[in-house]
Amino acid sequence: IKLTEPLGDVTVFDLAAQGADLKMVLREEVAAQYDVGDEIEVAFDPKNLHFFDHAGGQRLSKE
Repeated sequence: IKLTEPLGDVTVFDLAAQGADLKMVLREEVAAQYDVGDEIEVAFDPKNLHFFDHAGGQRLSKE
């Protein structure tokens, strides 16, 4: 975990994962278990992913 951004009921984590920079949003009660510098294992269901254009911030279609 490179950086945490508490935003009320959720926290955004900036992660470094195998050379890629990722952002992950967690409910605050889950995020509170972790600190900057912690190594975490991340697994996810691909159908629940959302992708955004880096330059414009627009959501990319799943199709």
